Amino acid sequence: MATVNVTDGGGHSLDHAARVELFEILSSAGECFHLAEIQTYLSSLNWSARNAQGIADVAAKLFRGHRFRVERGNWPPDILAMWRQACG
Repeated sequence: MATVNVTDGGGHSLDHAARVELFEILSSAGECFHLAEIQTYLSSLNWSARNAQGIADVAAKLFRGHRFRVERGNWPPDILAMWRQACG
C-alpha cells in the first residue's frame, strides 16, 4: 500500500503518483468532497499549510480534467473497498 513522506509534503515522484492515483480512484467512484476538506484533514495530521495546499491543488487539477502522466498501480486493486470498509 502506498504511503506519503509527510516531512517533504509528498514531494517525491512516487508520492506524487500515489496521490494522483488516489484522487483518480475517488473521483471515478463518484466520491465528492470539497478541496478545503483536504486541507483541513491534512492540517489535522500536522501537515504544513503549504504542503496541504499542494495536495489540494493536485486534486483541483484532476477535478478540472487535467491528466497527469504518472506511473499507476500504487494501490491494491481493492483499495476502494478497503477504504469504504474502514470508514464503516
